[in-house]
Amino acid sequence: MIIQVARIGNNINQIAKHVNIDKVIDCVVLKQIIDINKKLDNLMLQKQKSKKLSMLVKFFKTKKWW
Repeated sequence: MIIQVARIGNNINQIAKHVNIDKVIDCVVLKQIIDINKKLDNLMLQKQKSKKLSMLVKFFKTKKWW
């Protein structure tokens, strides 16, 4: 997940450089921003699912089933 976040950060830096040079956000840049937003949303969902799963596993490990 750290690698994915690093890649997203790199994309954001490239977009910022483009905007700073051109002083305009064109359709390509806007599409990149939307794509980055989707990737971040997906990463957040993965993290939430992982956290819920680990909580569930912890719950079942602490219960006595006899």
